[in-house]
Amino acid sequence: MDLTSLIADELEERQKSLQGAWIFGPDDLQSSGSIEESLFAFLNTKTHLRDLHLGGISTVDHVVSILNNFDRIPNELRRLTVHVPDPNILDELLGSDKWQKYQQTYKPQFDQPLRPKLPWLTQLSVQGVDDDFFEGIRSIDHIFPLQQLEELKFTSSGQISSILNHMTGKCTRLKVLHLWGATNETALSEYLVSLQKLTELVLDIQDSELQNLDTLKLDCHSQYLTKLYLRFQNGGDQPSGSWFLRLLQRGCSFPNLTEVAFSMPSEDFASLREQDVHLPRLKLLWLVQDKRTWDERKLKLDNITPVLRPLFRDDKSRPRWQFLAVGDYPHEDNWPIIYEFCESVTVNEKICTGMDYVTHRRVFEHNPDLTLLNCFEIWLPWEEE
Repeated sequence: MDLTSLIADELEERQKSLQGAWIFGPDDLQSSGSIEESLFAFLNTKTHLRDLHLGGISTVDHVVSILNNFDRIPNELRRLTVHVPDPNILDELLGSDKWQKYQQTYKPQFDQPLRPKLPWLTQLSVQGVDDDFFEGIRSIDHIFPLQQLEELKFTSSGQISSILNHMTGKCTRLKVLHLWGATNETALSEYLVSLQKLTELVLDIQDSELQNLDTLKLDCHSQYLTKLYLRFQNGGDQPSGSWFLRLLQRGCSFPNLTEVAFSMPSEDFASLREQDVHLPRLKLLWLVQDKRTWDERKLKLDNITPVLRPLFRDDKSRPRWQFLAVGDYPHEDNWPIIYEFCESVTVNEKICTGMDYVTHRRVFEHNPDLTLLNCFEIWLPWEEE
């Protein structure tokens, strides 16, 4: 019996209802030439396609191919990821002959208002793309249906102030926002204020120009946020956790917050614990800082336990914070160290406390809803072993 023909027939039949396509690279792309017209001709026939990941865009030809064939992406798409690992490719594109030829070919379209494509798109992730790219092509609100988006991620980006300006007031359904790039205080604050009821907010602002974090108006989202990551860097980490503490001390509560990440000096730990009434559901506290800047001995249990002692609860009626992570976002060999607060209640109603190491794998086996540690990239459990 010839199984080859049966398998081929089965694959062909399944392709008719293909719902997801992931294009990886750069090696695969360079060897197979995947991001070419033939790819989009194939995708255009897949009316059931809902997820498209265009990764490893590593040459000018890849970018031009996507621009030339953008209208051939199926209109029913729900989730789209565009990953440019080297932003210099975009600079090379905008100064190339191929880009001038593209502009000449599509000049009539550039001179007319463009109706955004992908009317059902709800999740958009753009990596390695900044203001220069969208200003060179079209503003983002002329490409994507911002009013439909529920999840938006800009990661590994450069300057994104202009992008935020174009999006302000238009992302009316947004629930999840990740921004990893550089921006000014006005653009960021005006955009955040224009949003309603965010449930997940990740801000990693490089070369931070923010002087007053109160302008971000996080209290507008405090009743709905379940995950919050705050990091502002300008020659080093600014103490975003100290600002968050002052917000709590003013009476701002986060009743649904289960995960929070920020930079904070240890001197503020006791004051943070005193405000736990405003964080009744907190499970994971992530102290964000480059672990490699710490003396390795300081991260050993015997040494770090006294430092973190103020974060333990002293009464069983107060909220229990189960996990603590210390370190930068996962990359290379710089994985955060995760500790678990261990405790037991004695017959005299006293709490005995301690700490233990816990692996990434074990945390997610027992708490699959805790995903903040993966907010920038997937941290695979076996990478820590």
